[in-house]
Amino acid sequence: MDTDNTNASKSSEEDFLSDKVEKLKGFSKLPDIYDRLTRSLAPNIWELDDVKRGLLCQLFGGNPLRLPSGASFRSDINILLVGDPGTSKSQLLQYMHKLSPRGILYKW
Repeated sequence: MDTDNTNASKSSEEDFLSDKVEKLKGFSKLPDIYDRLTRSLAPNIWELDDVKRGLLCQLFGGNPLRLPSGASFRSDINILLVGDPGTSKSQLLQYMHKLSPRGILYKW
């Protein structure tokens, strides 16, 4: 009887995941996807669209590159936010840290 519950749970989880994947695929085909993601990142912070775009690029990362010579380049994107006090730098970084907890948040 326990295996029936486990199988039903796996089936509903797979249905849930496949439904989410289909929604994401549809979302990715929208012509203004980059602007939508920019607006949805820390929506309580106005302006700073260029900074938000940079943080989005960091969130999605890049592809590691290995040259035929054997040299390799990491795919991590590092960003340093510098600006006047009170320009929401810490709020943006905290928002990003909530989205991607593996990231490292340095506050000086």
